[in-house]
Amino acid sequence: MFNAEVESALNEFGTIKFKDWAKSHITECNHSTFAQKVDFLFSVLGAPSDPDLPDDLKNLFKFSSEFTHIGYISTFFTSTAGAEVIFGDEDEPYLPSTENFSELKYEILETSCKALLATYIPSLVKCLEKLMLKSQADRFSALLHQNAAALSDAIATRNSKYFFIKTGLIGSSSSIPLTCMCGETRTWVPPHATTDLYCTSCGSSFQLLEVDGDGGYIITSNGPAKIIGANVPDFSDLPMDEQIKLLKQCEEAAKKPHAPQPGSQPNAAQ
Repeated sequence: MFNAEVESALNEFGTIKFKDWAKSHITECNHSTFAQKVDFLFSVLGAPSDPDLPDDLKNLFKFSSEFTHIGYISTFFTSTAGAEVIFGDEDEPYLPSTENFSELKYEILETSCKALLATYIPSLVKCLEKLMLKSQADRFSALLHQNAAALSDAIATRNSKYFFIKTGLIGSSSSIPLTCMCGETRTWVPPHATTDLYCTSCGSSFQLLEVDGDGGYIITSNGPAKIIGANVPDFSDLPMDEQIKLLKQCEEAAKKPHAPQPGSQPNAAQ
């Protein structure tokens, strides 16, 4: 992948001490702070689609750096006894114990994904264009753009997980298991409060679509999905011939002009 000149430079770079990276005969760094690096990246790559992203990245760095290096705020929180600290913003005061930390984890994850889309992937593409033959660079760039599109779609949909559920189950005395795409299962217990419709592990939100009738599965563009509460086995537990039958129905549905999209209301299947 690399010619002799690049290989020689990489070998030499490995011998340079960290403190000398900023100024050596083969390396230099005119942007020493994290904030300066963020501004430089966007000056080269162009303004991001989300205008708040540069400030979000700087705030996230300050937040994580503060706790990593045991700064004033983290020391204060871990050494203070008694009542909770009262926070405040432009809307209202609030306490740490009342916050949804799964939501905080998701916000951090979302900001990191946006950073990948706006800085890391474009930087890789520019690097490939400089280091590789055009035919090879184009091939890898296409794969990177494909992954970027998938990641962008996940952010746009707020990582929502749709569940198809039998009409009448919500509000009943039954506990409802909701398995997130990350693998975590949340048991939704009566009285089925809508404020609990999120994953406690990754923060993804849950959307429920009620289905009438006696159907056991929903045919979607992503394949068969079991209706929660239906008296049928999971799709993976069906005999192979039954799985093939349902998959053929999925294939036929996908060929129709108005095939259902992920998250839309598709037709029920027996």
